[in-house]
Amino acid sequence: SAHERPLVRTVIADQRGNYRAANLPQGRYGMEAFGAYFGATTGRTVVDVVEVPSAWHEVRLVADNMIRGVLTDQSGVGVAGAVMRLTGGTNAASNASDISDFRRSDDREDLSLRARDTIKARFPEGRLGSRMHCITDSAGRFGFLNPGAGEFTIVTRVGNTELREEGVTVSPSDYSLQIDVGTSVGGLVRDAETSRVIERFDARLLPGTGSTANSPFEGVAENGRFDFHPGGAYSFSNPPTGSVRVRVCAPGYAPAVLVVESLSEGDQRRDLDIILKPLCEVSARLVRDGRALDLEPCALLFDDRLAYEASSDELGRVRIPGVTPQTYKVKVVLADGTELEGSVEVPARRQADLEIVVEPAK
Repeated sequence: SAHERPLVRTVIADQRGNYRAANLPQGRYGMEAFGAYFGATTGRTVVDVVEVPSAWHEVRLVADNMIRGVLTDQSGVGVAGAVMRLTGGTNAASNASDISDFRRSDDREDLSLRARDTIKARFPEGRLGSRMHCITDSAGRFGFLNPGAGEFTIVTRVGNTELREEGVTVSPSDYSLQIDVGTSVGGLVRDAETSRVIERFDARLLPGTGSTANSPFEGVAENGRFDFHPGGAYSFSNPPTGSVRVRVCAPGYAPAVLVVESLSEGDQRRDLDIILKPLCEVSARLVRDGRALDLEPCALLFDDRLAYEASSDELGRVRIPGVTPQTYKVKVVLADGTELEGSVEVPARRQADLEIVVEPAK
């Protein structure tokens, strides 16, 4: 007999629009996609993975019946992470008007609001990520899908500044909204080897100061969520004053931290570029007294902790992939118990051919 059971899996497409859902039980799945500013699928499509272990499926988003636009600051830079709220109009799903706003609260008394007769809307307009709320992406873009009929008002707040755009209707054209941002921090993210901009990364603002050194113990998951930033630009609006840190990480790179000191109210620091060092594939020749050491274990230590380990081959070469650019202490223990030490500096390149000279430990 055939059995059906619900299985929900959410994945995020990368900067090329590619997505992947792995480890799915064989079966037929209904797929829907939502891209905020870029629209959504018009219906659920069926993907069949019963006969084959994998399937390729293209998803097309349609940006019809939408209210969308771009939120920028006074300099024309997109404001990322702003909560956009849509009010008014008529909910086509329930023919209800006067859509009310639910306050975000954990107080149980607020839950009773949903039972009142004054609340006519029946779709989840009170939750972030619903059709009546959205968050601007890294370029300041926003979109509301199928909002209903009539005129709406877009409301957003950045810091102490509130913006209200009234008379908004469903339109194929984008709305260009501008809001004054008092304090901002931003710049470009570049590759240390090629100086090219990196567009897929995660940027976070942290309070206080700290170490900016690259550590091999801070890994970056290849399947993590990394937003697409057009032109490699990042920005933070109205950050806390004082000293802050900007931490950026991307797949294939070592995380980087930039310390911003003495940030004052009203500062516009938009030239804070961050350089990411690519992980290096090290191919090194292990040498002692001019002679290659073959078939010997080799350990790379950072801060007196084991970071990487490998063994040399018959030609005395050691190959270690994905090494964080840094200076390491090298330790080799021979079969007779002799300890050899040395050091190696791994450059900020994707590949490096090095020579590691070791000598008896002192």
